[in-house]
Amino acid sequence: MADTMTDADRELLEATRESLERVQGFDVQSLVRREELGAALAFTGIVKPAERLVGLLDRISSSALQDIPSNQLNHIQQQADTVHSIFTQVLDFTAAQGNPQNARNSLIDQTINQYQPCFDALHGLIAYSHYRSADFQSLEREARETRHKLEKSLTDSQKKAQAALDDIKQVLAASETRRRNWVCRRKQSTLGPQRASTRRTRRHGGR
Repeated sequence: MADTMTDADRELLEATRESLERVQGFDVQSLVRREELGAALAFTGIVKPAERLVGLLDRISSSALQDIPSNQLNHIQQQADTVHSIFTQVLDFTAAQGNPQNARNSLIDQTINQYQPCFDALHGLIAYSHYRSADFQSLEREARETRHKLEKSLTDSQKKAQAALDDIKQVLAASETRRRNWVCRRKQSTLGPQRASTRRTRRHGGR
């Protein structure tokens, strides 16, 4: 798909990725705001439904977006932007607005109720993303196994090569020892007759 993408497709892809990753990286604990709003108006009950929404969108891998058609990218972006819009309203909430308790409860209800339409719009894409991620995990696992086999093979080859080198060194050392012994014997065999001849010469000279 990347080779046939138009500029508009690329813009949509990047916009969708930004919207998705913005929600995926959102700190839901920041929504509570207990210190600012007090215990009565703090969004304590929003954490779990917010985590569900973030967890749902987190199941779509941003690396899978490049293979998803434009219509489905629009669905992902819309759902991510809707969730982020609710979170933004929670962060912007003030106790000074009219009937703050009802406004607070309404935002919590919106967060809870957003899960169903988000799931309905994205469950097929979540399944595709999971399949694609699993496929890559399989490839990575096979690559690691292949690398391990190659490393083991190299290690075994290195051990065999080292053993052969050690054998060669032993043969050369033994050969060098035999050569030196032969040289020593050769010298001794040569010096023996010379010494005997010298002794005879001295005896004849003495006469």
